[in-house]
Amino acid sequence: MTAGLPPPAIVQPSPYEVSYGLLFPTPTAAAIAFLGATDARELKGEIPPLKALFVRSQIAVCVGATSRSVWICRSARRPSP
Repeated sequence: MTAGLPPPAIVQPSPYEVSYGLLFPTPTAAAIAFLGATDARELKGEIPPLKALFVRSQIAVCVGATSRSVWICRSARRPSP
């Protein structure tokens, strides 16, 4: 029972956003995800700006963590000279 509260929203990056993490370095991938996470509700003013910023930040952190993990695994697989 939620006591009249709305159900919590789960924010997950889309496959496109995760692919940015595979293709670009971590800061670039996070920036692309942050800027690309614009929601139509933001533009209409249906979501408060602070909440929109928080949701965008969550997506950017997820994509950044994915990107960093991929780049660490890539560098670990390279043979040392």
